Amino acid sequence: MPDESNDCMSTKDWVAAWFSAIYLFALSTAVIYVLIRLLPESTAKPVSLVWHIRVGTGDTRLWITAVAAGAMGGCLHALRSAYWYVGNRKFRVHWTPMYLLQPVCAGTLGLGACLLLRGGFLNPTAGGGNEINIEGFAALSFLMGLFSREAIEKLRVVAESLLTKAPTGNDSAPPAKAAFQLSVDPPQKTPDGNGKLLEFSLKVVSINGYALPVRLKAIDWPKDAVEPHFTATQIVPTASGTECKMTLDTSNLKPGGGYSVLVQAESDGVRQEQRLSVPV
Repeated sequence: MPDESNDCMSTKDWVAAWFSAIYLFALSTAVIYVLIRLLPESTAKPVSLVWHIRVGTGDTRLWITAVAAGAMGGCLHALRSAYWYVGNRKFRVHWTPMYLLQPVCAGTLGLGACLLLRGGFLNPTAGGGNEINIEGFAALSFLMGLFSREAIEKLRVVAESLLTKAPTGNDSAPPAKAAFQLSVDPPQKTPDGNGKLLEFSLKVVSINGYALPVRLKAIDWPKDAVEPHFTATQIVPTASGTECKMTLDTSNLKPGGGYSVLVQAESDGVRQEQRLSVPV
């Protein structure tokens, strides 16, 4: 079986993943505590949170509940995303701000949705008989935070139906992202090594004029094999493609083992991987 002791995440990625997880767990605990305090069976009395902070009844309590519920939905959304990417060993450090800001954005979105709902469908006057269903607002805010992308898209559609859609300017089109493409040819046996040395031809092609160095390395190679050797571990891609060779010694591998090696190319936060079969 391939060796799984090597992973596709750098040390910075792992540190960022743990930091994000601890932050999201702590924030989730805090907003759950706030919601438990703000959503008792009776809402007639003010509630004490921490450090002698008291939240009264009425709109203040409603808006704080909406923000907390939205933030809880955002925390759940971010936690689900984080554990999926960490589990697949694809978490990247440059996505850390998204995980830190997701609960903030979700809480703001939940508050905005409740403001729209309150302003459009429920506008009680002083001394009126209308009662606010605070649990309903909390549930709406939670859904807005949990499904923030879908909620924003729905709000955009509603806004375009009510307002005149702004014309698309030249600066609205997303710029073409410069990148590169990794390709690997089937392995060939080298003349030396009694046919036990396999040579892979790698090519990195520049897309949209990308000219930053690309780092190459092998990950997750067979545990009984020696670490693969590259003729160059860093190359600059060109439009026609820049090539290098990778050799793998299969002397210690048994026939029919179903071996493979994972090749990774990375540059400026862009990472591509290809898993290659190792015939023995």
